[in-house]
Amino acid sequence: MLAVLGMHRSGTSAVTRILSLLGADLPIHLLGGNASNEPGHWESTRLIQIHDEMLAEGGSSWNDWRDFDLESLGDRYSYYRDRIAQALKDEFGNSDLFVVKDPRICRFFPLYEDISRLLDLDIRCIIPYRKPVDVAASLAARGGTTGEYAKTVWARHVLDAVMSSQNFERVFISFDDLIDSFEAVFGKLESFLRIDWPINPAHVRTHIESFLKPALRHHNTPPELSSAPEQDDGYIQQILANLRILDQSPHDEEAMINLSLLHQRLNQLSNCLVDITFDEFASRQKISQGQAHQMNEQLRIAEDAITQRQQLIEELRVKQASVDQCLQQLQTEIESLQVNLGSSRSTTQALNETLVQLQRSYSWKITYPLRIVNRLLGVPTRWVRRGSVSI
Repeated sequence: MLAVLGMHRSGTSAVTRILSLLGADLPIHLLGGNASNEPGHWESTRLIQIHDEMLAEGGSSWNDWRDFDLESLGDRYSYYRDRIAQALKDEFGNSDLFVVKDPRICRFFPLYEDISRLLDLDIRCIIPYRKPVDVAASLAARGGTTGEYAKTVWARHVLDAVMSSQNFERVFISFDDLIDSFEAVFGKLESFLRIDWPINPAHVRTHIESFLKPALRHHNTPPELSSAPEQDDGYIQQILANLRILDQSPHDEEAMINLSLLHQRLNQLSNCLVDITFDEFASRQKISQGQAHQMNEQLRIAEDAITQRQQLIEELRVKQASVDQCLQQLQTEIESLQVNLGSSRSTTQALNETLVQLQRSYSWKITYPLRIVNRLLGVPTRWVRRGSVSI
């Protein structure tokens, strides 16, 4: 297993991509790119989820600069160890050479050391690093993290990665060297890791060099500024200086002693007052999250109410359309009846006029006595009209 250990935006994504081009297997479920890292992160989303859950259960997070004590998990340590081991099996199957990359692993690499024994894995460590001032600028642009805090987080990731991986085959890679002189970096990978790559490096060199472009170097601080006191304090500078020594000689004892002392100093800073402050921030964050959840719930209820009202409006529109159709039919029937009524009135008027003319006629007058006699005799008038009764 190739473990890429490094802080966010320190070249870990580029290194992981190179290893995959050389034949190392990537996880099945990859974290895609975003605005701050368009090519992709090359990390397992499943492992990220488990790591975040474990850090949260231990009262920490990926951007917490304090020491993460695996013993704080208690009995849950074996639970997360077994979950991560199973995730590795699911993500990489029976692969003989695969790469695991997630900056969070720097905080708890001893757990992966335990998993390597459980799964009989041979771990080789690649530790990319970058000027902390550049990392701080990147984190500030991505999430608004303040510079001094970001550099302290950088120190935590770097020091934890260096101290916990010293018993493994490892190589240090400068992000600037990766961009400026890939051939030298590639030679280090071959020399220190002693891996028979599944793919001939000569076949992929051109492709690798095609994406290792200066544009990959975001937030690059000029050398004259990156070493200025106002940019990096002495503590951070000491870490970076010793990292550069290990970059050239990974087994340099003096550099390791210096980094060990710096690591102890960082751990000592995490005293009770700092813990109290972090607990307060965590409490406030929990309250804020609760309020946000409550607001989201209220928003959901309001959206449901709007949806119901929209459905009701749509139902009323359908009913209105049906009523309008009925009204149109009734209007048509009324117009037809009005037409028939007008025709009947015309017919009635014509008959009345005919009757008046008949009553005024001479024949009507001379037959008046006859009609009187017929009524007295009970003879129907219609017979008289038909000429069936003779006088």
